[in-house]
Amino acid sequence: MQRVGATYSETFHWTFEGPLERVWMALADTERFNEAAKLPVYAITEDTDADGHVTFHARAKVGGIDLAWEEIPTNWVHNAWFEHGRRFSKGPLKSLTARLELWPTETGCAGDYTLTAEPRTWFGHAMMYLSFFSATKTNFTKLARDADAFATGAANVPFEVPPVSLGPDAATLFERARQAWPSQASHLHGVRDRLIRHLRETGDVDARRIRPLALAEVWQTDETETIATAFEAARSGLLGTTWDLLCPRCQGAKVSVAALDELPREAHCGSCNITYGRDFAKNVELSFYPSRQVRDLPDGEFCLYGPMTTPHVYAQVTLAPGETRTIASATLPAKRLRMRTLEPGPEGEFDPRAAVAQVITVTPDMIRAEAMAPGAGDGATLSISNTRPRDVTLVLDGPVWSRNALTADRVLAMQSFRDVFDDALLRPGDHLNIDQATIMFVDLKGSTQLYEDVGDAAAYRLVREFFAEIAAAARAHEGAVIKTIGDAVNLSFVRPAMALRCARAIHIAFAAHNAALPDDTPRTECKTGIHVGRTIAVTLNRQLDYYGTAVNLAARLCDYADPGEIVISDAMCAAPGVADMLAGAAATTESATLKGFAAPVEVRRITDVAGLGAALPPTAPDQST
Repeated sequence: MQRVGATYSETFHWTFEGPLERVWMALADTERFNEAAKLPVYAITEDTDADGHVTFHARAKVGGIDLAWEEIPTNWVHNAWFEHGRRFSKGPLKSLTARLELWPTETGCAGDYTLTAEPRTWFGHAMMYLSFFSATKTNFTKLARDADAFATGAANVPFEVPPVSLGPDAATLFERARQAWPSQASHLHGVRDRLIRHLRETGDVDARRIRPLALAEVWQTDETETIATAFEAARSGLLGTTWDLLCPRCQGAKVSVAALDELPREAHCGSCNITYGRDFAKNVELSFYPSRQVRDLPDGEFCLYGPMTTPHVYAQVTLAPGETRTIASATLPAKRLRMRTLEPGPEGEFDPRAAVAQVITVTPDMIRAEAMAPGAGDGATLSISNTRPRDVTLVLDGPVWSRNALTADRVLAMQSFRDVFDDALLRPGDHLNIDQATIMFVDLKGSTQLYEDVGDAAAYRLVREFFAEIAAAARAHEGAVIKTIGDAVNLSFVRPAMALRCARAIHIAFAAHNAALPDDTPRTECKTGIHVGRTIAVTLNRQLDYYGTAVNLAARLCDYADPGEIVISDAMCAAPGVADMLAGAAATTESATLKGFAAPVEVRRITDVAGLGAALPPTAPDQST
């Protein structure tokens, strides 16, 4: 321990066998690090001043001592260093700062973890001399060793989590879920058991917000099955659900509501101090959490923000008025990044590869990047300057949405969602804009003759069976039945190629059914139209429905098709994965005159439905993403 004036500090030096990137992934995950260190959770409030700056105030109780402090925005440069500070207004300390620096070595990497504290009271000084640094060193050094085991592959997770606190009815609910799981969902039982184990064993940080796509990535399970498992878990009472309106800057869930009809049209992010709207394909996410009967989760934060909380942020550095700092930019990714500030203000773009030396200047009106030593290079030096009259935090990030967000447009087009959440509705008069929805109509032909030949009751039963087969095919291909209209079925999909795969499965099932019938038995065939385009979703007759030109065109394409055929629009032909499906099928390109459309429409008539996808290898990955 060193003391300079009233300030105490100590540096813990660590060496690692694992690669720097993996060590960083573990140690920069400050939320999980703090949980593993058994640090207490704390409550946060946000205050915004007149010029848009946000301050974060926290409160906690540790060992019977009330603490209050201001959270200083964490600073970091990806794969290099981070610094986290607190200024206390109540408690034995005035300030506390933690800083980690990492650098590569020939055998792995090394790092220094430095704690700096300034006491407020005599008790604070006594803490420094007696146990603060020694106890912290023992605790944190163990976590560093755990992080190295993760980095080398010797452990599957970075840190062991403290024992979890299960709810009083957890065991009963787990067993009830196993027994009540519907027989038609038997293929989900393996994923269900993984989910139950996750709820039993995972730490509070990971249990608090459950994202099915993230779990599917970690578990290496099928995305659709993992999503459907979450839906069934919600039905059985293991999970609750929230609709989250994510901030386009920090990607945090700034508004969370229990029902779709409670979701506002816009929200305000106090952290970024911006007001933003909703986009059901980008920033409206359905997430899950354990019910109170399953997990007793504490209220509060283990860490407000850290490098791995927002992994799309590669650098975040606070500058005083007039300050200039130089950072090593070699660890930044070789791609264009967005320049912005935590505070309200303009944005810009920056390319770390543009020159071997660059300067980023933050002014009151703009953010600009200049090449000081032109020429291609790794951007070995990067100077950043603040000319604003107060502190500013510069952020360099990749403006992309998390690939693990289960967005609303995808959810609403899934039959498994509608099976469980048939009461998910919008407010009267509200609507959702969906930029890219795939709409399909399937029309039964021959049903009129069927009613005449076998009678109303028998024919109705057969038609309902056909509809059930269509719904099952939609469920298997990430689609949903929107409604039935007479003898036609209206479906929706998020991924166009999956709609075409579903149509193929439906036609093959109808052909197989007809082939098995005696010669004198009436046949029922189907025809299909598919289009992809912009739609709106509304609540009509107590169900979510789709309207717009895309819906009308899909219906007309179905009318244009002959029995046994699939007709798709040119927009479908250009959609990802569709060309690969068409390569092996007999099809003709036509210019069709359709009712309600003034100009002819270019369509593709598929007569060889069974040939769809024939050119793809049997084990080809899904081409529809």
